[in-house]
Amino acid sequence: MESRGLLITGYPNARDTRTDGPDGLAHFGELVAGYSNLHRPGSAALSMAHVAAGWADAALGTLVSGWDVCAAWLLLIPAGDHYHPFGGTG
Repeated sequence: MESRGLLITGYPNARDTRTDGPDGLAHFGELVAGYSNLHRPGSAALSMAHVAAGWADAALGTLVSGWDVCAAWLLLIPAGDHYHPFGGTG
């Protein structure tokens, strides 16, 4: 249930702001309103490590680098969690 969950995200960052324009802050506002807690640690790999450890319910990253995606697979899948990229399946 999102309303009780902890979401870790780096959204929106400078690249997102350029891509999403003014809508980026509105999207961020929706995330803040939808989750009980939202943290921004600044590292996609660290965010996914928190999910794998059970310290967070979900991590949301946009424009994530390939090395962070690899870290997600190495951390999340063995922990029994799931990785779902935008626009695809994981």
